[in-house]
Amino acid sequence: TVRREPLLPEKTAERLWPTQTGPPGDGSRCIPSAAVPEEAGWLLPGLLADADGLSSGLSFFFTAGVVKYTGKKERKCPVMKVATAEQMRYLDNVTIQERGVPSTLLMERAAGGILSACLEVLEEPANKRAVVFCGPGNNGGDGVAVARLLCCRGVEVRIFLVGKREKMTEDSREMERRLSECGCLLEDFDPEDPAQRELTLEADLLVDAIFGIGLHSEIRGGAVAAIRWINESKAPVVAADIPSGVETDTGRVLGCAVKAAKTVTFTLPKLGQLVGDGALCTGELTVHSIGIPEDLVQGLNLSATAI
Repeated sequence: TVRREPLLPEKTAERLWPTQTGPPGDGSRCIPSAAVPEEAGWLLPGLLADADGLSSGLSFFFTAGVVKYTGKKERKCPVMKVATAEQMRYLDNVTIQERGVPSTLLMERAAGGILSACLEVLEEPANKRAVVFCGPGNNGGDGVAVARLLCCRGVEVRIFLVGKREKMTEDSREMERRLSECGCLLEDFDPEDPAQRELTLEADLLVDAIFGIGLHSEIRGGAVAAIRWINESKAPVVAADIPSGVETDTGRVLGCAVKAAKTVTFTLPKLGQLVGDGALCTGELTVHSIGIPEDLVQGLNLSATAI
């Protein structure tokens, strides 16, 4: 299932929207998956193994369920735009550097979208237990911000930093500062610590914010153990932006990958969430708006669209 949510999802009315017409001006739309054989969507990854080989304007079918848009005017086109990692970095950079939107504000908005998915899983958050795995990059910063929001909702949260603290980005450090103001601690992940492993296996919810869309090399070190623990747990997993270990532009698994129940990505879906092993790791996909200007999104020369 792929869902798209607005920055402020106030309108939640839903109705079927025929694929041959434009979306309604408000409310939401649900588009049945393309009527193709079940296996057709999984034949595509072999054709798209090399992201550099994508031809401009490529369209493809996928069989993940329905596409759900909620509460916002959307594109006048019955296809779903799909972005690459490079395009997403471009959107973020222009939004921050040229449009003057603070990067920490985008991070907080991203965390809000992930929080909504977490609350759907927990239903009654009070006294529930969550473990959040964060990398040192900005994807990890999203996770630290989510941990703070969960804590404010009464969830018992433990937050593990998977990676070197000295590699934390400026925004991630700011999120850690805000977390500490709530009385929570960003702990160093220790793959040899049985207590941390037990916490992971017994949690009610896990959040994966170890690696984001910038991952291009095989996973090594402590992250391998963290991903193994996450996959061994019976708790549902919510992934921030993309499941750790999935290559954004191809759907390849880079050594190992988190198997998420839900993934909350931002602004546009990514090809790796829709094809190959990446699609199998993504679970239910929500596309959450963090306020990237729509004219920037519409101006992208996209390599792929999903029908």
